[in-house]
Amino acid sequence: MNLLPTISSEWLKFRSVRSTVYTLAVTIFLCVGIGALACFAERQQWPQEGLAKRALFDPVRQSLFGFFFAEIAIGVIGVLIISSEYSSGSIRTTLAATPRRLSVLLSKACVLFASTLVVGEASSFVSFFIGQSILRSTEPATLSTPGALRAVFLGGLSLALLALLAMGFATMLRHTAGAITVYVSVQLVLLLIVSALPSSWSDRVLKYLPEILTQSMRASHLKGAQFTSFSPWVSTLVLAAYAVAALIGGGWLLLRRDA
Repeated sequence: MNLLPTISSEWLKFRSVRSTVYTLAVTIFLCVGIGALACFAERQQWPQEGLAKRALFDPVRQSLFGFFFAEIAIGVIGVLIISSEYSSGSIRTTLAATPRRLSVLLSKACVLFASTLVVGEASSFVSFFIGQSILRSTEPATLSTPGALRAVFLGGLSLALLALLAMGFATMLRHTAGAITVYVSVQLVLLLIVSALPSSWSDRVLKYLPEILTQSMRASHLKGAQFTSFSPWVSTLVLAAYAVAALIGGGWLLLRRDA
């Protein structure tokens, strides 16, 4: 099965849509801008911080603080890459040109993953370097600091995996607003609900939630965590499994339903 022509076609559609370019720009702005703002706020607060809090401070995670907000923007991109075709009706043309529906889904996933990975990694490294320059009067990190390079790399990867998760939801629901609602609910609302449960329950469940997984991925250390988290690499595998499961579910429904 030669996917190159289909991937080329999907890439052309992806980069020619203005909303995609604008949303990617918003993603970069949120990552870098809010991360820099968070680092500036921490630098101002640093003289009043106690020794215990300084010992737990993670300068890498602080510089990647903006990724928490960028997760919403990247989810919108993941949803729109397929739901926009359903809303416009162009999905019929796409499937008529490429009858192998799984090829279409796989090509879209490849284009989405590659694009958001590049944007995510660029945003992660830029956020890190700008953030550490702002934190120079505190305890900044370098890429040689234990766990720093891993956290910066996985921070960019986390956005790409979340985009695939959102695409899986959109493929299953075929509706932009519905898919975005489900994505935001899984990413944020579910976190609030579980956090409100008794600690004996929430501590067991929280580490499986996508938002907690991404926080673990973007941390250079897990000191001071209020609950047990998976290690960064295990968190990456769990989040990847969620994304693959969503795409498999979407692919299965794509084969069974009419366009």
